[in-house]
Amino acid sequence: MHFLDQYESAGFRAATDAERSSDDERLEFERRFRSKAKGGVLNDLPEHVLYELTLGLAARLAKQPKKLTRATLQKVAERVWESIRADGS
Repeated sequence: MHFLDQYESAGFRAATDAERSSDDERLEFERRFRSKAKGGVLNDLPEHVLYELTLGLAARLAKQPKKLTRATLQKVAERVWESIRADGS
């Protein structure tokens, strides 16, 4: 499992056709979820900080041996959103 995670995260790995076709979806997602200063709905935090507070946290939680309940995950998601959304979003 750890090897697969490292392999998928490695910069030298060639993208698959499915990954290349999802680039448009990723770009649209990034367009919507960017800092308020750039027209998005998020706090004006550095991009790497936003990543760690969102997808980084989700990835680490998913790797934990003890699975969280749906209610707990919902609560975590709500708290994360509160911490990264721009005022009024």
